[in-house]
Amino acid sequence: MAALDRALAQRITDRVMETLGHNVNVMDAAGTIIGSGDPARLGETHEGALLAISRRRTVEVDEAAGRRLRGVRPGVNVPLVHRGEVVGAVGVTGDPEQLREVGRLLATTAELMVEQARVLDDAAWRRRRTEALVRALVADPADVPDRPAAAHAAAVRADELGIDLAVPRVALVLEPLEGEPATLLRDAQRALDAAPAAGGGPSALSALVESEQLLVLAADPRGADGALRDLGPLRARVRVGVGARFSDLPADLALPRSHRTALAALRAARRAGLPERRYADDPTTVLLADLPDDWRLTEVAAPWARLAEADRHGVLAATFAAYVVHGGDLAACGEALAVHRNTLRYRLDRLAALSGADARDPLGSTRLLLGAVRDPRWPTLVQPHEERAAPPV
Repeated sequence: MAALDRALAQRITDRVMETLGHNVNVMDAAGTIIGSGDPARLGETHEGALLAISRRRTVEVDEAAGRRLRGVRPGVNVPLVHRGEVVGAVGVTGDPEQLREVGRLLATTAELMVEQARVLDDAAWRRRRTEALVRALVADPADVPDRPAAAHAAAVRADELGIDLAVPRVALVLEPLEGEPATLLRDAQRALDAAPAAGGGPSALSALVESEQLLVLAADPRGADGALRDLGPLRARVRVGVGARFSDLPADLALPRSHRTALAALRAARRAGLPERRYADDPTTVLLADLPDDWRLTEVAAPWARLAEADRHGVLAATFAAYVVHGGDLAACGEALAVHRNTLRYRLDRLAALSGADARDPLGSTRLLLGAVRDPRWPTLVQPHEERAAPPV
């Protein structure tokens, strides 16, 4: 994008004329008026601006000079310098004697606006390039016909952005919680961009994907926890799926796999109504919960559906959750539930009678578990027992 275009020139004109009370013209490097308080002058060549541009200094035009120069009225014309280059000129119409200081201030204001626009444009360019890189890094290898060429292109793009692809990263996927606007993800992206940089570039790379998801690649050493802290108060307004690391895979396979596990974790969190799910905490449960709905899964998981319908108060469901977490250890399970062993046996017998699958049988337990992990209640059922069964740190 050019440092000075018509849209920016008109913004400069409008902004300055609000307070100045004089007509203002903004000319490009060729001396053509591209912003003016007098629309009829747009497109005219301004010879006073050409003199200011060629001489790189202020040119004052009085009544006599105005009659000699084409397209010029009395006033002051000041060159616009951006990063050492004259990109145009700004002129204010009126008595040069009265406008000399005004002209200098006008030029300073215009140059600041040009710089601000360039910075914003540079930021937008970097954002677009970064998002393209993130999408390339997580692309399904099956959809990439020439992986070496794709890896080289990603390396070139990362180098121009100052990003070290050798730094290990893990994928996270964010979505707004129910009732939150999709625009929240832009706020989350800005919060991540503002976080302290790591040695290999930004601590987290991000890209808006789908319609309401933000993909984040969090870099070591801060990782996923650091990225979530960087969200600040926004953290409580999004649902997060955290993927796993695959350090045993090549880099062009590790991030796509991490992305897939993050998506699976997000879907599992959504199904269970949770604000966060981490794939690495329980890969089996996440994968089972993420299986597509079809008649085969419905048939396999039918025992749990029968149990859920008959177990109105959830006593038997809670019993099965404790039984699974404690690995079928009746003593530990009974202690966790605060019931006698005979009571536990009775519950397991009752569970088998109602569901048609015995939790004490490996195949029966598997069928029950396939249904259980897809039940939104399951994380709540197992959580107290997982905390109780966790080894001391």
